[in-house]
Amino acid sequence: MTPQELNICREIHAGLTSRERSNFNYIFLEPVDVNFFPMYLSIVKRPMDLRTLKENLEKGTYSKKEEFYADAKLIFDNAVLFNKDRPDSSWVVDLAKRMAKAFDSVRKKAERKAARLAAAAADGGGGSDQKPSKEGDKKKGGSGDQKASKEGKKKKLNIKLKRQKSTPSVVEISKAPPASVDPVVTGEVTSTTDPKPAKKSKTKIKLKLSTGGSDAKKADAKKADAKKADA
Repeated sequence: MTPQELNICREIHAGLTSRERSNFNYIFLEPVDVNFFPMYLSIVKRPMDLRTLKENLEKGTYSKKEEFYADAKLIFDNAVLFNKDRPDSSWVVDLAKRMAKAFDSVRKKAERKAARLAAAAADGGGGSDQKPSKEGDKKKGGSGDQKASKEGKKKKLNIKLKRQKSTPSVVEISKAPPASVDPVVTGEVTSTTDPKPAKKSKTKIKLKLSTGGSDAKKADAKKADAKKADA
């Protein structure tokens, strides 16, 4: 058995004896006690259990992983064979069937993991635990995706640089005063000079002149009256 196959078998055994399956793997952990079931060896020709399976694996009994698989399935086949005609042991048959399904599940999982490790080692990845399909996708489209991402980043940088260059001109234009401001301001300044005070001063002067003329006439009239009185 190769080291890779040995690791697969160890992972399978660990999965079958894990705590998450403790509700239905406990009756398969140790050999069947023939003192309680004296007819067992007459029905089951080759007993097997999870402890004996592990011992055989570690001492090199199996030359290839398929032999280990056969003994693992034998554990549950023996349970079904001995208990299928016993009405009070139907629950044992149910547990054996569940463990048989669990064996298939952990076996496939362990084999897939071993295949991933082997593929990664062949590619020089140092045993990275990545799925072959994902590695194939990366090999096929990885370079194109990287190029596309780099081009996208360059475009984003160019857009940002263009925006940064264009913003000062916009700010300068916004700060510059409109051309129509000066005429409006000058118009307002000129409109403050009001010629009305000059007209008022003229009218005052005219009033003074008019009053001065009436006084002279009155003086002349008084002088004429005085002359008449003297005559």
